[in-house]
Amino acid sequence: MSEHHFLHFFTDTFKMSEQEDKNTLARQIFRTFDKDGSGSVDFREFIIGLSTLLRGTTVERLKWVFNMYDLDSNGSVTKDELIHVLKMMHKLRYPEMAVENVDALDEHLQSVADKIFTGIFYILHRAEVDVDGDGTLKLKEFVEGVRRNPGLLRPTRN
Repeated sequence: MSEHHFLHFFTDTFKMSEQEDKNTLARQIFRTFDKDGSGSVDFREFIIGLSTLLRGTTVERLKWVFNMYDLDSNGSVTKDELIHVLKMMHKLRYPEMAVENVDALDEHLQSVADKIFTGIFYILHRAEVDVDGDGTLKLKEFVEGVRRNPGLLRPTRN
């Protein structure tokens, strides 16, 4: 399946309000499946991706999640990237969310991102793992931090 076909299918299937967010999220999902960067997902890539999500080890699934959050594919995730993806996923799940709830959502997602970043840095510093403290999460930091404290990625309620 080509990226074009995937984007068309994704944007037609989900009733998310903002087209740009749907396209961004669809591209991220597509990119996580298109392992060879060919611009299309073949059957093997699709099955491997699904297998990772459904039956993969914790580390394999965390790597997949990390790639979803890494919007610019530079090998690190910033708080802004994390918040942006969380917000898109929330809008996808709750397309009926009223505009007046966006500020409350932004505040909530900022606290979630703070919890994840602070929690991962705290866990890794206590474990004496070299964390550069640059305000971004590298793959190893993300995987190790969440693996040691799975509660960091559990949804929280306001």
